[in-house]
Amino acid sequence: MGDKVTDKVRSCSIHHGKVAKLQERHAAALYGRRDACRYSRSGICCMLLRILLLNTTGQYLVVAIGAPIAVFRTERARSEAESARFDAERHLYAADMKLASQAVRDGAVDHARQLLNRHGPKPGAADLRGFEWRYLWWATAQHEVVRTLAGLPSTSANDSVKLARVGDTLYNLDYSKSELRAWNMTDWTSLPLRWPSHLAFDRWFWCPYQQTALAVDNTNRTLTLYQLPGFEKGHVIPLRGLATRSAISPDRRLLAVCFQDGDRERVSVWDLQTNAERSVLGEYSARVVSR
Repeated sequence: MGDKVTDKVRSCSIHHGKVAKLQERHAAALYGRRDACRYSRSGICCMLLRILLLNTTGQYLVVAIGAPIAVFRTERARSEAESARFDAERHLYAADMKLASQAVRDGAVDHARQLLNRHGPKPGAADLRGFEWRYLWWATAQHEVVRTLAGLPSTSANDSVKLARVGDTLYNLDYSKSELRAWNMTDWTSLPLRWPSHLAFDRWFWCPYQQTALAVDNTNRTLTLYQLPGFEKGHVIPLRGLATRSAISPDRRLLAVCFQDGDRERVSVWDLQTNAERSVLGEYSARVVSR
């Protein structure tokens, strides 16, 4: 009886052991599928994350490569613009130095100074001044009196006394008194003025820049041209009336004389090349006054 009970207990324990093993296998299989499912989902997530990281890295790579190229192009454009501006300033400087040299040679000191002042030192700009600029500046910086000439007397109220420079000749004129003096500017010697022997002229018209003097003889109704500074006699032009004004073209080809014809003011235009009157203009009821 005791042996039978022992056998039953043994068989029950064996059965329970098999059941426990089966349960363990079932649980292992169940947990394995869940882990596999979990691992498969994690793998997909990892794959998507890697793809996203690759795309983002590619964008970063494009930005990292493109940014230096854009900076390089910008710097190159800026450098080319600066180079073009510098070349333009250098050409302008050379042109102004040439004009300033010519102005100094012609005695136009103020104009030369204006050209030189354009290229003075400026903040942030290249200083292009060289030996030529300093030499021309020194040439124009003649502040002290270098020579005194015995000119015609003048007062502040008398504006009829004028100076006129034509070539190497300096004229000093008093239009109201018909007085004239002249100097050679190369050595500052006084030029001899050989006035005409016939001094009974009623008045003089002076055209220093054309180096011409016009002598009016109202008695004989004539206008005589003289070449300055030597007073070489030229054409003698008949007048239609009392001469009041005159003018000569810059090329000394035409002469205009305003004359009084009774109660009318008229203008005679004379061709100095052919020594012939071209035309008579106007019949003005009032006097013509030049300003």
